[in-house]
Amino acid sequence: GNIGVIKLGLKYENIAKSLGAVDQERGLTWDIGFENDVSDGGAYPSIHGGVGFGAPIGWNHSSVWLYSAAGVAGGVRTNPLGAFYMGAFGNNYVDDGEVKRYRQFDSFPGFAIDAIAARRFARSLAEWNLPPVRFAEAGRPSLYLSSARTAVFAGVMAVQPPSGANRTLETVGGQVDLNFTVALRLPMTFSVGVAHGMEGGRPGRNEVMVSLKIL
Repeated sequence: GNIGVIKLGLKYENIAKSLGAVDQERGLTWDIGFENDVSDGGAYPSIHGGVGFGAPIGWNHSSVWLYSAAGVAGGVRTNPLGAFYMGAFGNNYVDDGEVKRYRQFDSFPGFAIDAIAARRFARSLAEWNLPPVRFAEAGRPSLYLSSARTAVFAGVMAVQPPSGANRTLETVGGQVDLNFTVALRLPMTFSVGVAHGMEGGRPGRNEVMVSLKIL
């Protein structure tokens, strides 16, 4: 049948970075989202919210961040619309969105995309942004590599699935972003990420992510 969707959201950011930085170094972010799917006369509301905060650690352009989120989904438990679906880095091979997609609530690297179904969830992910590496003579004006930035992360998520026992999931990984310029003035980012997903501390699967952000 047909599905109607209503989405509402609020987002706040107050972030800063010092001169010469290539990524955010200090600040606070929060967001809240509400969605209601309507299908065959049934309503499937859900709400989720998150907060992130970070600070520099004294090493040039290095910072640590903590991103936390939680959500609740309603409606008939057995209907696929009555759950959140999360997993993977979330980047496309060719992309125009956020480079560090693993910061978002519905991403959880080391698990297949949409592999984690949750009626309720709570997740927290810690991130360490290492100082960027700058390149003085890498390339030519038409194709110039300016910097590489590396981040490592570790996270945990508690999940109440639509059926079965509650789950505790973990992820650990990292991502390298190569920032370069094409045709003198077009900025692009080539990203490579690796993560390992676990459940209850037991080894799980590995994920490799490769993505090119255009502009």
